[in-house]
Amino acid sequence: MPSFKVILHLSLFIMTLFTSLTADNIKTIKMCNNPNWAPIEFAKDSNMSNMMGIAIDTIRVLEKDLNFKVKNIPTKSWTQSQLFLSEGKCDILPAAIATKKRKAYALFTKPYLSYSLAIITKNDKPFVRGIEDILDKTIARKKGSGLIQKLKNLYPEINIVETVDYLEALQRVSSGEIYATIATLPVASYFINQFALTNLHISGYTEMKYNLSIAVRKDNPELLKLLDKGLENVSQKQHREIYERWANRTITETFNYEYLIYFVLFVFAITFLILYKQNLLKKSNKDLEKKVKEKMEENLIQHQLIQEQAKLAAMGEMIGAIAHQWRQPLNALGLSIQNLEYDYHGGQIDEVFIKNYVRKNKITIKFMSQTIDDFRSFFKVDKVKETFSIKEAIDSTLSMQSVYLEKDNISYTLEGDDFRVYGLRSELQQVILSLVSNARDALVKNRVDGRRIKITLEDKAVMFADNAKGIPAHILDKIFEAYFTTKKDGAGTGIGLYMSKMIIEDNMNASISASNQKDGALFLLDFKEPSK
Repeated sequence: MPSFKVILHLSLFIMTLFTSLTADNIKTIKMCNNPNWAPIEFAKDSNMSNMMGIAIDTIRVLEKDLNFKVKNIPTKSWTQSQLFLSEGKCDILPAAIATKKRKAYALFTKPYLSYSLAIITKNDKPFVRGIEDILDKTIARKKGSGLIQKLKNLYPEINIVETVDYLEALQRVSSGEIYATIATLPVASYFINQFALTNLHISGYTEMKYNLSIAVRKDNPELLKLLDKGLENVSQKQHREIYERWANRTITETFNYEYLIYFVLFVFAITFLILYKQNLLKKSNKDLEKKVKEKMEENLIQHQLIQEQAKLAAMGEMIGAIAHQWRQPLNALGLSIQNLEYDYHGGQIDEVFIKNYVRKNKITIKFMSQTIDDFRSFFKVDKVKETFSIKEAIDSTLSMQSVYLEKDNISYTLEGDDFRVYGLRSELQQVILSLVSNARDALVKNRVDGRRIKITLEDKAVMFADNAKGIPAHILDKIFEAYFTTKKDGAGTGIGLYMSKMIIEDNMNASISASNQKDGALFLLDFKEPSK
C-alpha cells in the first residue's frame, strides 16, 4: 500500500497539471481602442483602461463564449491604436472599417455592426433625398474622420466644418449655427439622448454605410477564424440588448410630403374634371331622359351616355377611395422603409417578421399601382374581353373601399371557392362597387349595429349579402329600373343597379337578381351557363 507521502505528492502533481491545462486554455488577447467614438467604443472619463460601448460589450460576449481574456493596451489616440496593431503591440481593434490601407497590416472578421450614415438637421428643416441636396449648406463632422476626405473627393464643392467631437457637431446644428451633420444612427441617438438635443431629426440618408469588423493582426489568421466563429454565435437578442443599452431611440425621421402633394393636386384636378363632365351630362340628360326611357334598347347613343355616367359615378367613389387610401399608406410606407434597415440591425425583428413585412409592403405597393391602373382604365374605349379570376376582381374592389367601410364600422368578408369568368374585369368591378356602395349607404342610413357585408362564392355564383334590414317589398321589383333611386335629390343617379343588370346580363351572359333574407338584402350573380 502506498505511503501517505506518496499520495500527497501525487495529488499535488495532479492539481498542478490541471491548473496548467486550464491556464493554457484561457488565451490572452491584447486590444487597442478608439477612445472617442461613443457609443460604439469610448474611454470613460478619458481613461483608456476603462473602455465602454457597443463594440466593447460584444467583445465581452466573445470573451465569455470563446474562453479567452482581453487585456486592454492604453493608447493616446485612435491613430496610435492603429499603429500599435500594425507593429504587433496589440492583437485586435474591436471596431474598424476594412479600408484598403488597413488591409495592408490587418485581417478583418465579417462585419458584425452595419450602420447607415444619416443626415441630421433641426426639426424645421425639410426632407432631403441625399447629400447632393445640401451641398450649398454647412455640414459639421468630427475632426480626423476619414469620411471628411471621402466627401471632399466625391464633392469638391462641399462645405465641411470640422469639430472637436460628435457632440460639438450636433450642438452646433441644434443651435442653428451649422445646417447639418452626418452620423450613424447609434452615435446620433446616443448624444441626442444624453444631452437632450430634442430639436434634431433625421432629414435623409447618404448612400454610404459603416460596416464594422474586428481588425486582427495580419500574422494571426487562427485568431481571425476563432473570432468569426464566435461572432456567428452571438444571437440577435444579444445584439439587440447591447444596442438598446447604449442607443435608445428618441430621434425622429421625417417623410417627404412633396410626392403626396403632387398626387393630391392630381386628384383634385381629375375630380374637378369629372364634376365638370357630370354637370355637362346632367344638363344634356334633361333633354334625353324621356327618349332614354321610351327607346332604351333602340338608341345606342343614349345607352352609351348612361354607361359613361355610371362609370363617372363609380369614378367618384374610386377617387375618394384613392385619396383616403393613399395618404396613410404613403406616409407609413415611407417611414417603414426608412426604419427597416435600422430595425433589422438593431435586432428588433426576426426572420418571420421581416418576410411578412416585405410581403405586406409589396402587396401595398402593388395595390397602390393597380389602383391607378384601374383608375385610368375607366377612360379606355378599346377594351378586350378576357377570362379572369372573379375572387381577385372582387377582392381588389373591396380593398379600394376598405377605408370607407372601416370608417363606417362595416366589416366585410369574401369566402368560397374561386372561379373564372369571361368579360371585362373593370365592368364587373363596377358592379361590385355599386353593390358595396348601396349596402354601405343602407347600413349607415338604417343605423344598424354590427354592420357587415358578406360575399360568398359558390357553384359559379356570387352571393352578396348585408344586414341592412332588407329592401322594402314595394320597391323590390323596381330597383333595376333606370333612374329609380331611394336617395334624396343629388345623392344618387338611379342608374347604378340598372347598369349592373346591363353589364351582367348583356355583356357577361349571366344573371343578377335581388331578394330579402332574414336581416338584409341578398343579390345573386349567377354565372352558370344558361340551359340550351
